[in-house]
Amino acid sequence: MPRSEWLLFSTDTFGQGDSSHIVELAAQRMRGWETTGKPFQKLVQPHADWLRGKSNTHGHI
Repeated sequence: MPRSEWLLFSTDTFGQGDSSHIVELAAQRMRGWETTGKPFQKLVQPHADWLRGKSNTHGHI
């Protein structure tokens, strides 16, 4: 993959099974192993009740 363009995509979740929730989505455009452009990061429902007190795990909620 010397100069191929691709997208690195990540999700953070909290909980297990049917009670799990997506906490954060992130993405970064790549060319080979070099980043291109700005990274994307979005908290999902940052004010939801089930997220209260989770900053110890995720550090920024």
